[in-house]
This record gives sequence, C-alpha cells and structure tokens, in this order.
Amino acid sequence: MSQQDWLEKDFYKILGVSESVSDKELTKAYRKLARKFHPDANPNNSRAEAKFKDVSRAYDVLGDAKTRREYDEVRKYGAGASRFGNPFKHQQQGGRPAGASNFGFNGPDFSEFVGDIFGGGFRGASNQTGPQKGENIQTEIFITFNDSISGTMMSISVPGKLASSKVKVRIPPGVRNGQKIRLKGQGGPGLNRGQPGDLLVIVKVGAHAFFGRSGNNLTLELPVTIAEAAFGAKVKVPTLDGGSVTLKIPAATNAGKVLRVRGKGIKAQNEQGDLMVTIRVDIPEVLSSEQADALQAYADATFDNPRAFLEGA
Repeated sequence: MSQQDWLEKDFYKILGVSESVSDKELTKAYRKLARKFHPDANPNNSRAEAKFKDVSRAYDVLGDAKTRREYDEVRKYGAGASRFGNPFKHQQQGGRPAGASNFGFNGPDFSEFVGDIFGGGFRGASNQTGPQKGENIQTEIFITFNDSISGTMMSISVPGKLASSKVKVRIPPGVRNGQKIRLKGQGGPGLNRGQPGDLLVIVKVGAHAFFGRSGNNLTLELPVTIAEAAFGAKVKVPTLDGGSVTLKIPAATNAGKVLRVRGKGIKAQNEQGDLMVTIRVDIPEVLSSEQADALQAYADATFDNPRAFLEGA
C-alpha cells in the first residue's frame, strides 16, 4: 500500500478511535479488533479476514509515531488539495502533478513540497537517451501469524499494472513482520530498452490470539492458580501446530518466571527456536467463602516478611 492511498483511507475510523487517541488506547483498540476478526477465530469467513487485514494495515501506520505523523500530514494537505483535483496522481509516472499551479508552486518547488510529505521527490522528464532501468515498485501483503511460520504462496496484483496482471510470491517459512521480498524484473518498465525495475513486497504479519514471537522463539503467557504456583503442577500448553505439550511447573514458582519448551518454536533458515512460557499467577477477582477462609488461614500462619530486605534501605 503506497502513501498515496492514505488520502482515501481513514485509519482512525477503521480502528474506531479519534485522531487524538493516545498510543496506549490505540494499541488497546487494535488488539481488541485483531482478536475479534482474527482468521483463526473466524475460519472460512472472508468478511472477517478482510476486516482483519484492514485493521492490521491501519495499526501498521498509526502504531508507529513517525509514520503516524506522516499520515496526518498527508491527510492534512490532501484534504486541502482535494478541491483542485488529486495532485499526487502522477507521482509514479514522474510527471508534474495535476493542479500544481493552483497552489502557487512552480517547477521543482512543488516537487520538493510533495517530496517532503511522501519521503521522496517527483522525477521530472529525463534528458538521457540511453537505456534506463525501470523504477522499483513497492507494495504490501498481509498474512496470518500461522502462515508466517509455515510459509505460503500468494498471487498479488502489481500496483500500476492491469488488475489481471498478477505475480506469484513465495513467502518463506519464518518470515518476519516488515521483511521485504524482492521480485526482480516485476517493477516499472525500463526506458529506451532498459531493464525493468523490481517489485519490493513488504510482508505484514497479523497478530496471533495468544502466541508472540521473539527471534525464532515463540512466546506464550500462561495463567496458573495460586496453588499451582505454590505446590507445582503439570499443565498442558498449546503448540502452534494445534497440539499440546505437558509443562512441569516447579513448586514455589513466582509470577514472571520463564520456562523453556525446547524445539517448539519457529524453524527458519535451518534454525529451530523454542517455546518460551511466562508464568502469570491468576488472582481471582471474586473469592468464595471457602477460598477466602483458606487464604485467611494461610495469612494467619505466615510469619515471614517478603519485604524485609527493603527495610532500612
């Protein structure tokens, strides 16, 4: 998706937030929608999948402070320029933007103005007569978390070419969010018999309902009861392939302790990661009378002060 498309898409509206939303509330809104429309939670639901992709696109732009500022600037200038026609429509062709004179800019001044917004200038007509390589074209594809681990094959349209003109992209197993895949010769046409440019495909990976990623390791937060943390336990934890493994939790395990399940992470470039499980002690919000009595009895029998080392510090 090019920045030119930002003029047509209201990412704040897609995420259901205001333009003044804080970073924390923005992330909260994204995660809520990502869980709601995640393909794993909506199998064979094309509408949910489309919504999930829209939400991921929106957060990819607004979730980064720098990109969010650029988006706001593009929307600001684009809204003011819309009554003069779209000044950006010739950006990739390299011609002078339509309606430039209406802004009071002439020649390179307007190109520099737009270049500051889009991170690059408009290329004017070339006086060179020799072969010139075509421009590289950049686009984005959105895949699920599971597809990023296992790899997949996709057919995509090339921006600026006919809709019926599609190319196949092989997504390698273990691809990372934001990774670029270069397809040589699939970009803009060359001039004067020059070689065509390349197509740069940026891979955007959707969030998983409960797994995360750190390098080639999968991450998982595992809730356990107070009793399981105190006495130790054997519990089943899910794996990405849909199965499960039995994890032994040692007695006296504190919240935040990380346990490793070897070989259950991500395999990428002949390296096998692990599953890193972070323990979270689940404290009930409401206690039954029996639970309250049991905890009170424990409190009455407890004489050690876990904060003793802080006294007199």
